[in-house]
Amino acid sequence: MATSRVRESDYQIAWEIQEAIVGHRAVALQMEHFADRVVEKAKEFAPQPGGGHPYATGEFVDSIYADVLQRRVKGRFAAGWTWRVGSNDPKAKLLEYGTGIDKPGTHAVWQDLDGKWHRSRFTPTPEFATFAKTAMFFHTHGGVL
Repeated sequence: MATSRVRESDYQIAWEIQEAIVGHRAVALQMEHFADRVVEKAKEFAPQPGGGHPYATGEFVDSIYADVLQRRVKGRFAAGWTWRVGSNDPKAKLLEYGTGIDKPGTHAVWQDLDGKWHRSRFTPTPEFATFAKTAMFFHTHGGVL
């Protein structure tokens, strides 16, 4: 009876298969198309200009982008290309997570878009959860697709 031996580990074989799939142009185009869909959905969930919130000026919506990360780490990590959807707006984290209620005995000092300074116990930013809602819409979690 003839026998053969595979000298590559399961991981090495899986690595080669993933390299072939991820490197394929049709797969790359589908991933790019999907990332564009995620960006459009995130822009729908983002606070829209004129929506009654002082920081909803449209800058956050315009700052939502998709870019590609190359993950070519050998070892235990996956290889290939990964798309990331995010925002480079300085207010992005405040709009995503909100600022919540200040601790008792403290207050928040904040500046509105007209340059007026305010001091209050409750900061004016609710949790919009733009990217969390987007992730839930696409049945995934985290910022990396």
